[in-house]
Amino acid sequence: NALKKIATTLGINGLDLSFGDPCHLGYLKMIPEVAIVSNRELRNNTIDCDCSFNNNTTCRIINIDLKTLSLRGKLPPELAELQYLQTISLCANRLSGPLPSGLQNFNNLRFLGVEANQFSGPIPDGIGNLTNLKGLQLGSNQFTGSLPNTLARLVNLEDL
Repeated sequence: NALKKIATTLGINGLDLSFGDPCHLGYLKMIPEVAIVSNRELRNNTIDCDCSFNNNTTCRIINIDLKTLSLRGKLPPELAELQYLQTISLCANRLSGPLPSGLQNFNNLRFLGVEANQFSGPIPDGIGNLTNLKGLQLGSNQFTGSLPNTLARLVNLEDL
């Protein structure tokens, strides 16, 4: 349900969840169906899951890559429902508006890539609470103001 809401908010047309579980497919299936999907397109649209919960009967989305898909709009609040996310990469789209302050709730997040979009406003202080981050890519946006002092809390950060 969260994926369907996220897809709607991001303007992903033709999401077909009846085709199969994205956790098992490894990507979001779009319709109309394309006869040949290149490996490059699949790499830009991937979903990874951890299906080890409840005796291997429950899957949780841990990685989302939706890159170079010309997605528009704001980051959907429904992302907060995916509390087990470890990586989010939404680079090279047309996403805009401020980064949501709710990002700090992703305690397991190790990588956040939102570069090459049209995000604006200040970088939220709450990003400093993502202490498991190893990679944070914010470049090529329209952010204003200074980097928040809270970034000093990101002691595991290897790539900024």
